[in-house]
Amino acid sequence: MKYTLPLIALSFVLAFGCGKPTGKSAGKSPAPVAPAETDANRSTVETVADSLQDISNTIRNVQALSENVKNIRGLQLVSERIAWEYKIIDPSDAEISLETRLNDLGKEGWELSASSPKGKFIFKRRQQQKK
Repeated sequence: MKYTLPLIALSFVLAFGCGKPTGKSAGKSPAPVAPAETDANRSTVETVADSLQDISNTIRNVQALSENVKNIRGLQLVSERIAWEYKIIDPSDAEISLETRLNDLGKEGWELSASSPKGKFIFKRRQQQKK
């Protein structure tokens, strides 16, 4: 938004000039401008102003969206590679019930990733940070 006004002013100056004659024509009155040309210039300036307003609105929307994304619980934007660790369990090797075992693994951050053709469960979680 802080660039909108200066850009509109710059567009106006480029379209209409700054109003001071230069060069050989400095002492002469400017040549008359045809009404159609004035309308075309005004239309161009309005088009540029509308485009700048659209860009400004888009920037505001992107900034608001990025703030909303930061507030989504459980969403983490990570720029680095994630290291995973895996655990394979055999449901038939149960000293305790499978449900209790699965709940314990979930509390430790393990997530069921796949099952093997032999019926084993494959869990994964982010590798724990070593301190």
